Amino acid sequence: MTHEISGAAPVSSSWPRGRIPVACLAIVGVVVVVAQVWGYTAWLVSADFVPIRSSEPLPGEISANVARAELAAVAGAALWLSYVVWDVVRKRALTWPLLWTVAWASVFWQEPMVNLRNHTFSFNKAFVNRGDWTPHLPFVRDSSPLPPALVMEGLVFVSLLPLIAVATAGLLRVLRRHLRIPVLVVLVAWFAVAVFNMVFERWGIAQGVLSYVEVGGPAFDKGKPTQWPIYEGIALGFAWALPGMVTFFRRDALDPARRELTPRWWRGRRATLVTLLAAVGLVNLVFGLYNAGYVWILDGTVAEMPAWLEKHGAYDLK
Repeated sequence: MTHEISGAAPVSSSWPRGRIPVACLAIVGVVVVVAQVWGYTAWLVSADFVPIRSSEPLPGEISANVARAELAAVAGAALWLSYVVWDVVRKRALTWPLLWTVAWASVFWQEPMVNLRNHTFSFNKAFVNRGDWTPHLPFVRDSSPLPPALVMEGLVFVSLLPLIAVATAGLLRVLRRHLRIPVLVVLVAWFAVAVFNMVFERWGIAQGVLSYVEVGGPAFDKGKPTQWPIYEGIALGFAWALPGMVTFFRRDALDPARRELTPRWWRGRRATLVTLLAAVGLVNLVFGLYNAGYVWILDGTVAEMPAWLEKHGAYDLK
């Protein structure tokens, strides 16, 4: 059942079977770009654009873990972006890695929104941070500052998440050679990304660089400083895996005539722009649904945290 991409002329077809969904996603992408530009700008010129630090000194080991995490993020982003640029120059067209790099970079503004209802998640305050832009978004009235880890987590969105998209597409391609049921192929890939998410985040918790202050639903170590919600792996695992699934079903379609080696979801001179905006809209929509679900399932299971991971006040803009 496997049809490998052969040396035949690749097809970069538009998306005639779904122009309305693409147009709707592109509109969502435009709204997303406007909202985050608004929020980032207001935050940059506000009094909130200041570092938030721990009230207590960090142990030396925890401080070293923070430094290593930031250095790893910088190194990983440099390698990934170098590959993306090389791939674009080589193909002289919009590529799948570039598409998902742009799309995931546009999602970072949503990272602090898990704290819209209550302070549920924290990064170590020793990370490079400048407060939180969430209260400056046009539709937010109050929030508990995260604050986002600008270098470490920002570069995760720019490099690790698009890399996961490419890796997921590759995994799906391998799975298709051994599994004959398409739904099973998707479920196995989703499970694999969910497990990676669990290992990645629980490692971060063990290193003292992040924490889930409050969780809802089933969780590992519930009520302890190392608690981790299972919803995180299921929902965020799906959000991380979805771009890879889209890549797989369009780039590696069984019908060679429908394969898109170059992502092109629209016709016309603005095809690249619309495709990028649609990808931005898609990933932001899925990540937004994950955030909404996370906020909704909170049940008040709060764990005590050290000063560098605990809640830091709250903005009240009502």
